[in-house]
Amino acid sequence: MSDPGDQVLDHLPVFSDVTPESQWERLRVQGLVERPLEFDQESLLALAQQEIAGDFHCVEGWVVPDQQWAGGTGIHALGPGQTPSRG
Repeated sequence: MSDPGDQVLDHLPVFSDVTPESQWERLRVQGLVERPLEFDQESLLALAQQEIAGDFHCVEGWVVPDQQWAGGTGIHALGPGQTPSRG
């Protein structure tokens, strides 16, 4: 559901300055976690997968309804026994 004044788009916009997934090497999770973690593409794809659906809202005032998403969740990435710290 969109908010009044939101521009409703029929697809997610593609921005030219986005780095293609083939060009990144590692994802670091650090800061407010009990221990820092680092992932490569293969380890991210190995996480337990979950599918969700919902509207994608952007703070710039647009929404794309009914988006389907699949991938590993943050809690699976943190691993057993690790939770975000309270900082």
